[in-house]
Amino acid sequence: MSIELDLLAAIRRLAGAEVAPDAESFVVRSGELAIDVRYSGGSSSSLTLAAPYNAVARRAPDVASVPRTAASYREPAGGAIVAVRPMAIRLRAEQRTDVDAKAAGINHEHQTGDPAFDAAVYVSAPTDDDVVLRAVLGPEVRRGAAALLALGFGRVTIDDDDGLVEARLVGFLSDRPSAERGPAMIAAFAELLSGLPKVQRAAGTHPPDPWRTRLRWGGALALAGFIGMMPVYMLVAGSVGCTEGGSEDGEINLKPGCSAPLLLALVAAVVLGALGVALVSAFVSPRLRGRSSSAMRIAGAQVVGFALLAELGFYVAAALGLVFGIGR
Repeated sequence: MSIELDLLAAIRRLAGAEVAPDAESFVVRSGELAIDVRYSGGSSSSLTLAAPYNAVARRAPDVASVPRTAASYREPAGGAIVAVRPMAIRLRAEQRTDVDAKAAGINHEHQTGDPAFDAAVYVSAPTDDDVVLRAVLGPEVRRGAAALLALGFGRVTIDDDDGLVEARLVGFLSDRPSAERGPAMIAAFAELLSGLPKVQRAAGTHPPDPWRTRLRWGGALALAGFIGMMPVYMLVAGSVGCTEGGSEDGEINLKPGCSAPLLLALVAAVVLGALGVALVSAFVSPRLRGRSSSAMRIAGAQVVGFALLAELGFYVAAALGLVFGIGR
């Protein structure tokens, strides 16, 4: 039996005898908590633990140590905090790149005040409201999340778009026996769930991120430009008599001596691409700083900037080279 199926079997045993021995989706109960277990096999196999946030959140929030402001916090009758939903709090193992990005002032990450947790776990969320984050990331949640990450889970999401608390495992290899690892995963996830506070939905949405839309459109435009590079080159080459073939076998080739504009276009693409990265670093990167995911967004912006300017350089240089016969 493979490691992942052995692990799944160990977790399945916790669900009781009524669960089919080959079930890949079932429920494990830990006290009053119901934990959904989902396994997906194949080349990108994964194991997911999940539970609805509103169904498991019972604890009254502990925010005594955090200053309250009318803009960020209010406590209605019933002892719940009010926050924009989904909170979409993502926890993952902290990497060296995260440390460097924070030290450089690029990323801003919420600090819980728990040194061990803050050093081991990276917190990413669309809000920087310390009141909400500290209330949600209580001691049980921190211990449970840290244990899940140590057990191999790639990320833990608290209150995703479907209102779920979810932990996803994609790396099944471990020196720890599955018979121990499976129950430890359920115990860690149950501890995390047991510490979640009640959170009522606030009116409105998270602060808008205009650069997200711009980067997506820029990425789509860059992809379209990349796909069209050679077809457009061959089309322009054909219009100036630089292609041959195509009448019988349908294959169209460049005539001898018509490759020089292509080389010129590639050189121009590299030069303008480098200029694109420099422009993004100088004018766009400063506007993307200050979020938990800023370093990744800046890297994405640099890739888009490189691609767009490189493609512009390619198209312009190729057209000029072909039309004016440079290198022929």
